[in-house]
Amino acid sequence: MQAFMDMIVHPEFWKKQEMIYIKEQSVRDLLGVKTKQASFNDCFDASGKYKLQKYAEDAFRKKPVERNNFDKEIIKVDERMNVFMMVFGKYPENVPRTGFTKQPLDQLG
Repeated sequence: MQAFMDMIVHPEFWKKQEMIYIKEQSVRDLLGVKTKQASFNDCFDASGKYKLQKYAEDAFRKKPVERNNFDKEIIKVDERMNVFMMVFGKYPENVPRTGFTKQPLDQLG
């Protein structure tokens, strides 16, 4: 729970951590990572575009029996990224984005 809360409070730190497991070498090559772990930031290009967008859309359009190992791994990584996007993209109104406040809990939200 503490790590989750810290992700909300310090997202820039956690976006750099290599925590997203990627089994398939072809997907690692696509992202430009050398190890089996990638960071949230590794999944975006310099302009902020999600590198797996097209591949994930293509994989999800296929019937499950038509998906190869690449498609299956893209779907797994995309699902992991979606979890991070939910954490980093949605902030509860009463939790500050950086640092902690000294407000009593009954005064939040």
